[in-house]
Amino acid sequence: METGRLKKMRKRWLRGVLLVIATCSLVNLWSASSDSAGRLLPAFGEQALLSAHEPRGGITNIFGSTGGDSNPSVATGSDGQWIAVWHSSETQGGTLGDDWDVFVSRSTDGGNTWDDGRILNDNGSDDVGDDLSPVVATDGRGNWVVAWTSTESFGGTFGRDRDIMYCRSTDNGATWSSPAALNVNAAQDYGQDWHVRIATDGAGSWVATWVSTDSLLNRIGGDGDIFVSRSKDNAASWTHPIPLNSNAAVDKGFDGTPDIAADGHGHWTAVWSSADDLDGSIGEERDILVSRSDDAGASWTDSVALNLNAAHDERHDWSPRIAANGKGVWMTLWSSADSLGGVIGYDSDMLLARSDDDGATWTRPIPIDPGAEKDSQEDSSPSIVNDGEGNWMATWHSFSAAARYGQADSDVVVSVSQDDGLTWSAPKPVNRLADEDSVDDSHPQLATDGNGNWVVIWQTYAVSGGTTTTDQVRSGWTVQIAHGRLVESLSAK
Repeated sequence: METGRLKKMRKRWLRGVLLVIATCSLVNLWSASSDSAGRLLPAFGEQALLSAHEPRGGITNIFGSTGGDSNPSVATGSDGQWIAVWHSSETQGGTLGDDWDVFVSRSTDGGNTWDDGRILNDNGSDDVGDDLSPVVATDGRGNWVVAWTSTESFGGTFGRDRDIMYCRSTDNGATWSSPAALNVNAAQDYGQDWHVRIATDGAGSWVATWVSTDSLLNRIGGDGDIFVSRSKDNAASWTHPIPLNSNAAVDKGFDGTPDIAADGHGHWTAVWSSADDLDGSIGEERDILVSRSDDAGASWTDSVALNLNAAHDERHDWSPRIAANGKGVWMTLWSSADSLGGVIGYDSDMLLARSDDDGATWTRPIPIDPGAEKDSQEDSSPSIVNDGEGNWMATWHSFSAAARYGQADSDVVVSVSQDDGLTWSAPKPVNRLADEDSVDDSHPQLATDGNGNWVVIWQTYAVSGGTTTTDQVRSGWTVQIAHGRLVESLSAK
């Protein structure tokens, strides 16, 4: 007769076997369908260098800037305006300090050509703090917001801890406001605030979320939690930050890398990576948590695990990115080192979960790359968007892609779905020298205007005397951008 302990062990073993079988079935089904998926494939033109002095547009030669340029972000409105931002240590001939500042570039022709990059934060000539990792968003009606993390104290007003700064434009990026604190407690807080993300419903409401170690005057712990602030007046003013993760006062795990999206119909969803075990209901390794709001960020549901294998997986999940198509379908893409029950190996791969009920429930995670079970290299830094017509595109940086060419560097790849995320094409490199270069292309971000234009922006480590047509390039990080469209594949004709 079995003891109670043996029964529990047998049930646990059986659950594990069933999980492996289910995972294998999902992966095999997905891989088989993705091999023949869709007729449209991404086609990107020559990449352009945004972080240079001259020239601009669809250039093939590269002129290096004296400073480093990295962590770019890009967005577009429905009116044909595109904005790209990044942080840079460029001094512009000594007119700026040696600290990091936020730069901005604008396109008015579908992302094909871009104007000269210029400093966004107008205090750049006399500030001493670093302005880092900007993100940009728009409501498609001429209103834009750029937010970033900054150690600038504004003459001692805010202290030297990291705070969230922002600028806004109400004329499609032609002019920008001076930097102001988005976390309105910046003068009183002591914690670090960083990794900000922003979203809007297009009707005047904006929500920002970020990581903070501030205790909010000892009301929560000093571990990293997810904060949220909202605006009802097109980002002219913001509410006092509150914890988004409902367990912030009692959790023990560090929460990080949040993202947020709105569908334009009153639904908002935030996702992030967390090491908290939710009172023992999931493991202590990092998992993807999710919370929803139906009142423009005023209140949020309790945090729950988005990756449905959270109670059984063994490795970390991080850097989720979320998007909605405005028709009930939501998708979250993230990097994971879990093997899905021994199916895809323990290297980091891109996993995807899908919801067709406005984020109320989610599918089990599947690998987006059909070759995930065979690769052994890192895939990280995802971005995912859709055009509202059933077409989705995902991008990330991959060491696996370079390994296929016998290289050891990372490259930027894209994958396309034409059926709202049910099947995906094999990843295809965006950077034009993926099969030749030996420098890293990483941290891509993606945007589309719904009119057939898709833009990927990323950072590249340029090497003096490397694979360019000019010897004027200097070693250092630069910001690259490429314009693409979906084209009919030859095999589909």
